[in-house]
Amino acid sequence: MESVSDPNGNEILWDGKTVWVNSGQDCSSIWRFSQFGIDVHVTATVQIETGQQCLDCSKDNSLEGWERFCESVRKHYQIRVPKEARPKYLDAQLPDRHCVSCGKSWNGKHGVFPCPFCLSRNVTKARSI
Repeated sequence: MESVSDPNGNEILWDGKTVWVNSGQDCSSIWRFSQFGIDVHVTATVQIETGQQCLDCSKDNSLEGWERFCESVRKHYQIRVPKEARPKYLDAQLPDRHCVSCGKSWNGKHGVFPCPFCLSRNVTKARSI
């Protein structure tokens, strides 16, 4: 499990499957993204005071849902979710890329080229067309 804290004392945690944050104010879980979808909530203190809970909740656990989640967290809490916190199961939803060396299609991450096979063989030149 990895974690970081923001300047407000919120603790952002992720384990490759789920991302969540615990409030620096009252230690309540204020947001989570997992295979079950999006939960962006107010703190437990605000829930008790107002009866309000959800700021943005959905069953969308897709790559688009992840983008919505990150935007919602930024909007409501001014927190940028670390890119490396994205759940690993979303990697399969990334668009296919084509290796600049061998031309094979592969699921590239973060715009990395060439493909891992070519990198492992130190083949980094662009192929001729």
